[in-house]
Amino acid sequence: MTIPDCKLLRRDQLLTMKAALALACVELGISDADRSKRETVAILMAPLAKKGHASIEEMKTFAVDQFSKLKSH
Repeated sequence: MTIPDCKLLRRDQLLTMKAALALACVELGISDADRSKRETVAILMAPLAKKGHASIEEMKTFAVDQFSKLKSH
């Protein structure tokens, strides 16, 4: 799966985002095969990753919250 704007992220930011994405998808029940939903979750957390100060847990929690709001509309 391609992380959006991955060329704009430092290696540490990318690794943090990948870990957060994996955890968020597990929590949301999104399978590895559901590329569309996984990409949506990645896009939601990308701004936090770019800032470089968010932890894995912060990014995961933010993405789960935002994705859940999207699904409810």
